[in-house]
Amino acid sequence: MAVDHREFAERRPLTLFLLDSCYSGTAARLPWQLRVADGRARAWVIAASEPDRSAFDGRFSHAVASVLRDVAAGRLGIDPSVEFVPLDTVAKKIRRNVANLAAQGSKQQVTSSVMDIGAEISWQFFPNPVHRELDSLRSLRASVEHALAPFLDELDEGIDATHFVVRAVALGPVGRAPAK
Repeated sequence: MAVDHREFAERRPLTLFLLDSCYSGTAARLPWQLRVADGRARAWVIAASEPDRSAFDGRFSHAVASVLRDVAAGRLGIDPSVEFVPLDTVAKKIRRNVANLAAQGSKQQVTSSVMDIGAEISWQFFPNPVHRELDSLRSLRASVEHALAPFLDELDEGIDATHFVVRAVALGPVGRAPAK
Protein backbone atom coordinates (compact mmCIF):
# COMPACT_ATOMS: atom_id res chain seq x y z
CA MET A 1 0.00 0.00 0.00
CA ALA A 2 1.51 3.30 -1.08
CA VAL A 3 1.56 6.26 1.29
CA ASP A 4 0.47 9.61 -0.14
CA HIS A 5 2.99 12.00 1.41
CA ARG A 6 1.06 15.06 0.20
CA GLU A 7 -2.01 14.06 2.19
CA PHE A 8 0.13 13.48 5.28
CA ALA A 9 1.84 16.87 4.82
CA GLU A 10 -1.50 18.68 4.69
CA ARG A 11 -2.56 17.15 8.02
CA ARG A 12 0.57 18.26 9.88
CA PRO A 13 0.06 21.33 12.04
CA LEU A 14 1.60 24.67 11.22
CA THR A 15 4.54 25.41 13.50
CA LEU A 16 6.21 28.71 14.29
CA PHE A 17 9.71 28.58 15.76
CA LEU A 18 10.87 31.64 17.70
CA LEU A 19 14.64 31.27 18.12
CA ASP A 20 16.57 33.51 20.50
CA SER A 21 20.14 32.38 20.00
CA CYS A 22 23.29 33.41 18.18
CA TYR A 23 23.41 32.50 14.46
CA SER A 24 19.76 31.42 14.62
CA GLY A 25 19.02 33.06 11.26
CA THR A 26 20.55 29.97 9.66
CA ALA A 27 17.37 28.05 10.52
CA ALA A 28 15.27 30.64 8.68
CA ARG A 29 17.25 30.48 5.45
CA LEU A 30 17.81 26.82 4.62
CA PRO A 31 17.90 26.05 0.86
CA TRP A 32 14.93 23.64 0.90
CA GLN A 33 12.69 26.37 2.35
CA LEU A 34 12.69 28.22 -0.98
CA ARG A 35 10.81 25.31 -2.55
CA VAL A 36 7.89 25.78 -0.12
CA ALA A 37 7.92 29.59 0.20
CA ASP A 38 4.70 29.66 -1.84
CA GLY A 39 2.62 28.75 1.20
CA ARG A 40 3.11 24.98 1.30
CA ALA A 41 5.55 25.26 4.22
CA ARG A 42 4.33 23.81 7.49
CA ALA A 43 7.05 25.46 9.58
CA TRP A 44 8.09 29.10 9.80
CA VAL A 45 10.97 30.70 11.68
CA ILE A 46 11.53 34.09 13.27
CA ALA A 47 15.12 34.15 14.47
CA ALA A 48 16.93 36.59 16.75
CA SER A 49 19.91 37.15 14.47
CA GLU A 50 21.32 36.84 11.00
CA PRO A 51 22.93 33.51 10.04
CA ASP A 52 26.45 34.79 10.71
CA ARG A 53 25.77 37.12 13.66
CA SER A 54 25.32 36.96 17.40
CA ALA A 55 22.21 37.79 19.43
CA PHE A 56 22.54 39.95 22.53
CA ASP A 57 20.99 40.51 25.96
CA GLY A 58 17.70 38.69 25.33
CA ARG A 59 16.56 41.51 23.03
CA PHE A 60 14.62 39.11 20.87
CA SER A 61 12.75 37.58 23.82
CA HIS A 62 11.89 41.06 25.13
CA ALA A 63 10.69 42.11 21.68
CA VAL A 64 8.57 38.97 21.24
CA ALA A 65 6.98 39.43 24.67
CA SER A 66 6.16 43.06 23.85
CA VAL A 67 4.60 42.16 20.49
CA LEU A 68 2.58 39.31 22.00
CA ARG A 69 1.20 41.73 24.61
CA ASP A 70 0.23 44.08 21.77
CA VAL A 71 -1.43 41.20 19.88
CA ALA A 72 -3.39 40.14 22.98
CA ALA A 73 -4.50 43.71 23.67
CA GLY A 74 -5.54 44.31 20.03
CA ARG A 75 -3.02 47.16 19.65
CA LEU A 76 -1.63 46.21 16.23
CA GLY A 77 -4.40 47.94 14.31
CA ILE A 78 -5.69 44.77 12.65
CA ASP A 79 -9.19 45.15 11.24
CA PRO A 80 -11.90 43.28 13.18
CA SER A 81 -12.89 41.41 10.00
CA VAL A 82 -9.49 39.64 9.99
CA GLU A 83 -9.62 36.46 12.08
CA PHE A 84 -5.87 35.99 12.59
CA VAL A 85 -3.08 38.55 12.92
CA PRO A 86 -0.86 38.14 9.83
CA LEU A 87 2.47 36.51 10.64
CA ASP A 88 4.38 39.03 8.56
CA THR A 89 2.88 41.84 10.69
CA VAL A 90 4.11 40.13 13.86
CA ALA A 91 7.56 39.43 12.36
CA LYS A 92 8.02 43.04 11.20
CA LYS A 93 7.00 44.39 14.60
CA ILE A 94 9.46 42.03 16.36
CA ARG A 95 12.19 43.11 13.93
CA ARG A 96 11.53 46.81 14.61
CA ASN A 97 11.49 46.25 18.37
CA VAL A 98 14.84 44.41 18.26
CA ALA A 99 16.31 47.17 16.09
CA ASN A 100 15.16 49.77 18.64
CA LEU A 101 16.68 47.77 21.49
CA ALA A 102 19.95 47.43 19.53
CA ALA A 103 20.16 51.12 18.58
CA GLN A 104 22.63 51.97 21.33
CA GLY A 105 24.52 48.65 21.42
CA SER A 106 25.79 45.83 19.27
CA LYS A 107 24.09 45.38 15.90
CA GLN A 108 21.37 42.73 15.79
CA GLN A 109 18.85 42.03 13.04
CA VAL A 110 15.98 39.57 13.13
CA THR A 111 15.85 37.06 10.26
CA SER A 112 12.62 35.32 9.23
CA SER A 113 11.52 32.61 6.83
CA VAL A 114 11.36 33.52 3.17
CA MET A 115 7.89 33.76 1.64
CA ASP A 116 6.56 34.36 -1.84
CA ILE A 117 4.97 37.82 -1.81
CA GLY A 118 2.35 36.67 -4.32
CA ALA A 119 1.27 33.61 -2.36
CA GLU A 120 -1.97 33.57 -0.42
CA ILE A 121 -0.84 32.21 2.90
CA SER A 122 -3.12 31.87 5.90
CA TRP A 123 -1.13 31.68 9.11
CA GLN A 124 -3.32 30.81 12.04
CA PHE A 125 -0.86 31.45 14.86
CA PHE A 126 -2.26 34.57 16.52
CA PRO A 127 -6.04 34.97 16.85
CA ASN A 128 -7.12 38.58 16.43
CA PRO A 129 -8.72 39.50 19.79
CA VAL A 130 -10.87 42.21 18.18
CA HIS A 131 -12.19 39.87 15.48
CA ARG A 132 -15.93 39.98 14.96
CA GLU A 133 -17.82 37.87 12.52
CA LEU A 134 -19.23 40.24 9.93
CA ASP A 135 -20.77 37.56 7.77
CA SER A 136 -22.41 39.80 5.20
CA LEU A 137 -24.23 43.04 4.64
CA ARG A 138 -27.45 41.14 5.23
CA SER A 139 -26.44 40.49 8.82
CA LEU A 140 -25.84 44.22 9.25
CA ARG A 141 -29.20 45.13 7.75
CA ALA A 142 -30.88 44.68 11.15
CA SER A 143 -28.67 47.33 12.72
CA VAL A 144 -29.28 49.94 9.99
CA GLU A 145 -32.27 52.27 10.16
CA HIS A 146 -35.09 50.74 8.12
CA ALA A 147 -35.33 53.67 5.68
CA LEU A 148 -31.60 53.33 4.83
CA ALA A 149 -31.61 49.57 4.29
CA PRO A 150 -32.34 49.78 0.51
CA PHE A 151 -29.06 51.64 0.03
CA LEU A 152 -27.20 48.46 1.01
CA ASP A 153 -28.52 46.87 -2.20
CA GLU A 154 -27.06 49.73 -4.23
CA LEU A 155 -23.50 49.41 -2.91
CA ASP A 156 -20.81 48.55 -5.42
CA GLU A 157 -19.30 45.15 -4.55
CA GLY A 158 -15.86 46.50 -5.45
CA ILE A 159 -15.72 48.65 -2.33
CA ASP A 160 -15.39 47.41 1.20
CA ALA A 161 -18.98 48.11 2.15
CA THR A 162 -18.64 46.46 5.55
CA HIS A 163 -15.92 48.98 6.44
CA PHE A 164 -18.33 51.87 5.92
CA VAL A 165 -21.47 50.22 7.25
CA VAL A 166 -19.99 49.27 10.63
CA ARG A 167 -18.81 52.84 11.06
CA ALA A 168 -22.16 54.26 9.97
CA VAL A 169 -23.95 52.24 12.64
CA ALA A 170 -21.30 53.08 15.26
CA LEU A 171 -19.80 49.58 15.45
CA GLY A 172 -16.39 50.43 14.01
CA PRO A 173 -13.36 52.09 15.61
CA VAL A 174 -14.41 55.59 14.54
CA GLY A 175 -17.98 55.30 15.82
CA ARG A 176 -17.42 56.26 19.42
CA ALA A 177 -20.09 58.06 21.39
CA PRO A 178 -19.18 61.70 22.07
CA ALA A 179 -18.08 62.51 25.62
CA LYS A 180 -20.68 64.32 27.69
